[in-house]
Amino acid sequence: MARKPKGIPTGVKLRAPGQWQWRLRIRDIDANGTEPTMDKAVAARVKAEELIRGGTWDDGQRLRRFTLADGLSHHEQHVMPRKRGGDKEASRVRAWKAQEAWQPYPMTSIMPAQIQGWIDERVKAGAAPSTVRNAVAILSSVFEAARKQLHLDIANPCRLVSLPPARPPRHVAISAADTKLLMTECRNGPPYLIHCVLIAIETAMRAKEIRRLHRAHLHETHVHLPLTKNTRGGSDLRPRDVPLTLEGYEVIRGAMEAMPVRNDGWLFGDPAKLGADGGLTESMVSNSYVAAVKRAQSLHGMQQKVTFHDLRHIAITDLAKDHQSAMELAKLTGHKTLRVLHETYYNPKPEEQAAELRRRKAERKAREAKDGNGASA
Repeated sequence: MARKPKGIPTGVKLRAPGQWQWRLRIRDIDANGTEPTMDKAVAARVKAEELIRGGTWDDGQRLRRFTLADGLSHHEQHVMPRKRGGDKEASRVRAWKAQEAWQPYPMTSIMPAQIQGWIDERVKAGAAPSTVRNAVAILSSVFEAARKQLHLDIANPCRLVSLPPARPPRHVAISAADTKLLMTECRNGPPYLIHCVLIAIETAMRAKEIRRLHRAHLHETHVHLPLTKNTRGGSDLRPRDVPLTLEGYEVIRGAMEAMPVRNDGWLFGDPAKLGADGGLTESMVSNSYVAAVKRAQSLHGMQQKVTFHDLRHIAITDLAKDHQSAMELAKLTGHKTLRVLHETYYNPKPEEQAAELRRRKAERKAREAKDGNGASA
């Protein structure tokens, strides 16, 4: 067996003049290449080792082996657990797993036309635009995770499809008569329901925020929310303080007096546990509220169908009357963009807008007339 010439590094050999071959095997990955000089071959071998150990080496085979099933599994195991509300994505991931014929496809072979066909079929079947858009958003997240976390050079085909247009924002209002009927049936539901509904109407807090109310965070002037929808994870928790009107404080105080004091401090129940274990889940609130609405409609003739999230619309529209600016209101509601607050949640009646506009104009004219009289005097 011929000895390797002295001075030539391990893993490098001269195949022919101007052809220096390097080889490397780490973690069951074989890498090799050819360079014109020994120094370049050594450098290429070192670079390949760094990429393999860092998980970013790509020899073409890795891309062809990484299937859609692999991408969905990675999303479930490494992306969803890090997201607040990631459990909601489980059903959308299952929808893509249900496309069994797609699972063995390499992610590089998933084409925009293929996804567009799925979108068109779902729309034709009557799926809501938001349902389709949310499902495509999850698939897009799967591709982005493969690119950014696994360093796979895969284009995101979801960026090249046409999504169904979103439905216009709901303009929600409820009459005093329907409000009374709804409150009656909420009181006939589980003990926590009426208090959750009243807090939503007076503070505009989200259902998830209400479920997480802790007695240590309830104050006469405000409610402290350590975790909100806008939390970005890690050390950037972005807590929020919700200032309370007198009416808001009264419904909070009423809930504190009515609900039994728990050792763990939660006002309604541990939001991370099931009801049988002393918890209060999102489905418990939504299901009991839906049942109350149905009773109010069937037993008392309630005209409007108002979802729990609609209560937030109603509350924001009412609270807007007592705020001097949209920025001030956004601090209370927890919105990061004023556009969403304005277009989706602020639903004033045109009659109220006209009355307020006329009142302000009359006050301005009165001031101008008074200033004019003062100047002439």
